[in-house]
Amino acid sequence: MKGMATKMKKNVKTAALLLSLVMAGSSIPYIYAAEGNADDAPKYGDINGDGAVNAKDLVRLMKVIADPDADIEAYGTDLNGDGKVNAKDLVRLMKKIANPDIDPDPDTSDSSNTGDVTDEPPTPETLGETEDPNEQYTPIEAIPAAEDISDQFDLSKGLVLVNAQKKTDYKIVCVGAANRVPSNNDSVSLRDFAQATHEYEVAVAIQDTIKDMTGCTIPIVNNTDRTSDKEIVIGSTSRDELFTDLDFSSFQGDSFTVRAYGNTILLAANPNPRTTENPYQDYDLADGIWKACEYFVKEYLHYDPTTTLTTPVAKNGISVDIKNYDYTDPYTAPELKENAAEDIDGFTVSGYGDVGYTDLIKHNAYVLVGTDSPCYSSLKAANIKTLLNKAKRTGYLNYNTISDACTCDACKAAAEEEGTKMGAYFKVVREIAAQMDGQTLRILAANETYIPPKTSLGDNVEVLIYNPKLCSAHAVNDPACETNAAFVANVEAWKKICDRVSVLDFTSDYYFYPVTFPNLYTMKKNVEWYKSQDLYGVYLQFDVGQSNLEFSDLRSYLARVILENPNMSDDEYSEFINSGIAHYYGADKVSLIRTYIDRFNEEAHKNGSCFNIYSEPAEILPMKVVVDGVVSYDTTFAKEAYALWEQIHPYNERLARNEAYLARMLSSRYQSELVSHAKTQYQEWLNAVIDMSDKAWVLNRITNSYPAAE
Repeated sequence: MKGMATKMKKNVKTAALLLSLVMAGSSIPYIYAAEGNADDAPKYGDINGDGAVNAKDLVRLMKVIADPDADIEAYGTDLNGDGKVNAKDLVRLMKKIANPDIDPDPDTSDSSNTGDVTDEPPTPETLGETEDPNEQYTPIEAIPAAEDISDQFDLSKGLVLVNAQKKTDYKIVCVGAANRVPSNNDSVSLRDFAQATHEYEVAVAIQDTIKDMTGCTIPIVNNTDRTSDKEIVIGSTSRDELFTDLDFSSFQGDSFTVRAYGNTILLAANPNPRTTENPYQDYDLADGIWKACEYFVKEYLHYDPTTTLTTPVAKNGISVDIKNYDYTDPYTAPELKENAAEDIDGFTVSGYGDVGYTDLIKHNAYVLVGTDSPCYSSLKAANIKTLLNKAKRTGYLNYNTISDACTCDACKAAAEEEGTKMGAYFKVVREIAAQMDGQTLRILAANETYIPPKTSLGDNVEVLIYNPKLCSAHAVNDPACETNAAFVANVEAWKKICDRVSVLDFTSDYYFYPVTFPNLYTMKKNVEWYKSQDLYGVYLQFDVGQSNLEFSDLRSYLARVILENPNMSDDEYSEFINSGIAHYYGADKVSLIRTYIDRFNEEAHKNGSCFNIYSEPAEILPMKVVVDGVVSYDTTFAKEAYALWEQIHPYNERLARNEAYLARMLSSRYQSELVSHAKTQYQEWLNAVIDMSDKAWVLNRITNSYPAAE
């Protein structure tokens, strides 16, 4: 990392985190550590006796404190000379690591007093890879004092945003629910407050940056009536008619403009409206307004948060002389590869993404109000008519309830006759279908109705087979997978008594969706098999609203093209994967992201284990291993993936550490790009598979494995 000492390469903030993990939830007792070989210790703080003082000594000291009865080789553990070995010594050692040239005086009391502590700390469950001799560490850079740049502003010229008395006549105007205050005539929901627009976030960033610089807060107003022309307008508002030379719809990609109209300053970019159909922010439309914000702050506030750790100070106020500036985004995403017309040979009915599966599997086979599971053997003519009318109106008659099936003598007899406990229900379905005048009647094969009856239900009946616990690790027709083999046998049984068989296939991890779900290749194999069975309909269900961390754009695209052309070759499918990556995540990132996807898939499948949509990340791709009875972590793949992501989308460390609110907001903009959302799923996997007490040292093993990009 630039500008940092090279003697050690581990962030001392991590050492503090290690300390907090030891102390979390309990206190550390006074411990008298063995000092038998202390005279041989070559240096103050060299706890492990290897001739160097670094974070490995910190880890060794933590072990001594955590387990005083263990046979641990340690030297000079009483660093502050108080006759005890406890958290104060950890603090002293961190000071030594942060400043290797200073040997603290053991007789001097610690300025960072941890207080008297008495409770026993939790015993660390993992030792493993903490002692790797190849680890290198870097101390954190001190944050400098704020620079006074008052001489860069001439209040006799330009537009005065803040005067010498730290007062302002300006307001910041934007559209954003998060800054709305409910009144007697205004109903504001929790959702309004939760879903701030990017325009509002930019407004807050500018507001807080100017406040940091001058001490003056420019108020933010939510598109209210115009009372003055002294405004900083962020994005499209009700004032658009004032900017007659601008067509807001003309902004493409990350294009933006910063300009002045008299006393009014405008920052405009690709509009990012929130509608009923799209209540959440579109991340791919966020960067333009953020780029406008960055330009305004750098060019007119003379502050670049990516290079400066502290917000500069303008004690005498701020004035700006706006020169109109337009930025046109030159990048055009490559067009998506599409199936040739002659290759399209899909299913009669198909769907992907949020296919409305709740409605597809909704139980509506009621007869009496409040009775989920009636006795279908004793229905009266009026009951049959009710069901018939319902079936004609909705097109389906689904039985999908957790209530037990009726076990009266008549229903038992029907069950034996039909070979399924819901025999009486299937007899009613057969009767209803015969009266549908040719209209298709869809029923559900799930739970109680999963097993088909022995005889045909009618030529106009469609059955939708639903099994959310299919194995996602293996193709549905893989005979080596018992779960999927049973499903295949059931599909084949249904085909014998029903001409129209459809499948609702859960195609992505439903409970851990932020984590990469390695089944893009399984999805293709499943659809290919469904086509070979001449199924009537196929629905690939996955959440497209909340799963935007899980390559959902790519998954949606691939689901569409394989449903259109189920018989495409593996080579063709590979071309579609690359096309989707190029279109959604950038043509220059295809090779790296494809490598990450394929490597994650390879690692998750290499032991042949089954997993499904309910499997936790640690079941799909674990990191924890046991070596000689000691719990550790295999970080081989995690390091490889980290190196890939640092090439794909490196994080700006200086920006993340900047104390200014603008920097914090801009670092949140790091999440506004699709590719950064994809990177987040890697981080979510790490969080899911590493125990809380082990996160500090394991993550540092991973993140310090490769030098930061220059």
